[in-house]
Amino acid sequence: MKPAQILAVGLLFFLLFMPAFTVVGDLRVECELSEQTDCGEWEIAQSITGVGLLFGFMLSVGGAYKMRIYTSGSKKRNFCSKCGAAGAQSSGLCFVCDTIETTEFPETLE
Repeated sequence: MKPAQILAVGLLFFLLFMPAFTVVGDLRVECELSEQTDCGEWEIAQSITGVGLLFGFMLSVGGAYKMRIYTSGSKKRNFCSKCGAAGAQSSGLCFVCDTIETTEFPETLE
C-alpha cells in the first residue's frame, strides 16, 4: 500500500470507531448507574471499539511517518553562496545576509 492509502485507512478506522466508542461508553455508564448486575457485554464492546481506535491511530501515524520519509529525501536544500546559511528561499534571496545568489551545496567559507 502507498503511504497515503495507509494514512487514509487509518483515519477511516479512527472516524468510524470514534462515535461507536462514545455511544458504547455512554450505554455502559447507564448500565452501571442503573445498578444492573451484569454490564460485562458493554465492557467487551467498549474494549473492541477501543482496539479499533488504537488500530486506526497506529495506521494514521505510520502512514504519515512513511509519507514524511519518502518526501524528505527528494527535496534539495539551497545554501547561500555568501554566508552558507541553509534554507535560502527558491527565489534566491538569503534572509541572513540579503544576497540573491544561492547554490545547491555549501562551499567552504572564507
